[in-house]
Amino acid sequence: FGVFCKFTSSNATKFYFDNISVNHIYKDTEAPVIENIEALNAKELRLYFNETLDLASAETLQNYQIQESEQIPLSANLNPINPSEVSLIFSNDFPANQNLSLKISNIQDPAGNVLQNTYHNFFFSKAYYGDVLINEIMVDPTPVQDLPDAEYLELFNQKDYVVSLNNWHLFIGSSDFQFPDIEIPAKSFLLLSHPDNLDYLSSYGNILPIPSFGLTNSGKALVLKNKSDQIIHYINYDDTWYKDDFKEDGGWSLEMISPDHFCEQAINWSASQNTKGGSPGSTNSLSNLNPDYQTPKIKSLDLINQNTLSICFSKSMDSLSLKNLENYDVDNGIGKPMRVKIFAPDYNQAEIIFTNSFAENTIYQLTISPSLTGCCGSELQNFTEHFAIPQEAEFNDIIINEILFDAWLDDGEYVELYNRSDKVIDLRQLLFSRINANIYDTAYYSVQPNAGQIFPDEYLLLCKNKESVLDVYYSENPDMIYDFDNFPLFPNTEGQVLLSKASDKSAVIDMLSYNENMHHPLLNNTRGISLERLSPEGETSDLKNWQSAAANVNYGTPAYQNSQFQEKTDNEEIIQITPDIFSPDLDGFDDILQINYKFQESGNTINLIIYNARGQRIRYLVKNELAGLSGQFFWDGTTEEGDKAALGIYILYFEYFDLNGKVEKIKKTCVLGGKL
Repeated sequence: FGVFCKFTSSNATKFYFDNISVNHIYKDTEAPVIENIEALNAKELRLYFNETLDLASAETLQNYQIQESEQIPLSANLNPINPSEVSLIFSNDFPANQNLSLKISNIQDPAGNVLQNTYHNFFFSKAYYGDVLINEIMVDPTPVQDLPDAEYLELFNQKDYVVSLNNWHLFIGSSDFQFPDIEIPAKSFLLLSHPDNLDYLSSYGNILPIPSFGLTNSGKALVLKNKSDQIIHYINYDDTWYKDDFKEDGGWSLEMISPDHFCEQAINWSASQNTKGGSPGSTNSLSNLNPDYQTPKIKSLDLINQNTLSICFSKSMDSLSLKNLENYDVDNGIGKPMRVKIFAPDYNQAEIIFTNSFAENTIYQLTISPSLTGCCGSELQNFTEHFAIPQEAEFNDIIINEILFDAWLDDGEYVELYNRSDKVIDLRQLLFSRINANIYDTAYYSVQPNAGQIFPDEYLLLCKNKESVLDVYYSENPDMIYDFDNFPLFPNTEGQVLLSKASDKSAVIDMLSYNENMHHPLLNNTRGISLERLSPEGETSDLKNWQSAAANVNYGTPAYQNSQFQEKTDNEEIIQITPDIFSPDLDGFDDILQINYKFQESGNTINLIIYNARGQRIRYLVKNELAGLSGQFFWDGTTEEGDKAALGIYILYFEYFDLNGKVEKIKKTCVLGGKL
């Protein structure tokens, strides 16, 4: 015992001590006690004792051993600032999310008291993608149902063990909140809300206040990350997720339907069915729902440059398999990529960079390994996709092939394009526009189709709402239907649509002026009936090259061959008709009589008159029309007055003359059939 004074020479005589006594001298006879073990990471433990430790024994490696692996640490360091703490670093990672036991022995305090063999459990908690979920969000609590007027976000730990949220981050849009040292028990919930809402929400379970907490009604990205900056869960909600106009107006939360499908976005969320308006701190109310979860598929494949592909999937993919080089291969000498770039937090897109460059005039196939899976382990629907260096579209390479301008459902209108060329064309080179709705409206309403590449003989549909199309019509190629929010609406009676180069609207690729009178004259109501092009070889402007879609396809053939399609024939006869027997009843089978002509020389003028078996003129189908070397006409089985012609045999009387006045006449017969 002693007294130590520190002073300057001027204060040397100014210290006074009186009535000092030393009684009840304490002698330490108790060994140190381990109070807690914390796993700081996969290789490091921090031990907390109840008193200061002896340096030598605390840093002796053999005094520590993990029982399950018999590991002793690589290093043991006593904290010089707080000598009751010891840090241990091991060579191998701890098994995650398992109870482990550390044997501690021969640890002394400065008085020489020794802690003999003791065992203390510890747990290395490591959260993986999907372990803790954003499970429910209340973005608009008013008008209140039976819950407090408070916004909240609910987290759910779906694992069978405690998860520490210490130093985790929640991103609400651009706002970043760092979690304090807090745990979420197994199979339990944690509510997040503004501090002002603590009293209102505390009765619903554990709640953590966030000073800047706020959720927008229209939607925002929510990202939960662990302390290693790894994404644990991500959603990007918007107000369409309610799927209920009444509940969208407020007072109802958005709930996740199934934790097993946590990767899903809109399809796995809906408005709460709890009569209170939500289920904060308890199991969600939507377990009775069973959405049609689709497996992921390649949505689009774009050529970025001479050696880089951009691939987009319909859903989030497993990030590790998404960036694995071995999961991609391209034929024709390209091989596997040298690098893959992925994009968080969606993980539904990758840029694949190859060593070799792609060549022009070559169609390549990208093959994806089955090892590349969706983020919940689901297998891809399609493992191959074709691509090529695109060529520039010119006039009539891509044609307008079908149009629905008066749809049954809102936003159900569409236009179908067909690639009649031998080119691979990038749709982003094109611009689709609706123009001249009436004399007062001369504006262009345009959409640039970001729909990848269209190959020769492929069909592609542009629309405003894909679901509104598929709710009414079957499609053989639903993946070739693309919807766009800015897709122009069509007037129901007449209008004009234009396909042009995106770089120059005046560079026309194809143009159609349509009107309701182009439909079959025997139809009383044309709503929900598309106009189909009969022949890709015929002129778009030729009204006789368009006909109403057949009844047997429900009056529309989106993204596949038209029901009224007429094939080009190679017969050497000057005039040929097909079929010999036709039945214009719109059943999709031989509804139109196709009349083909083919001349050896140009400059001929054609007349075509149709007579019945009695020699009575029924229809003057073609009158003094200047013909090309080849072409087509079509008869829909109607008379000059627009009535349906009677069943029976008909004579087609052709007359054509050249520039020299030479006249030739040909007769053909056909049969107009049908049900009696």
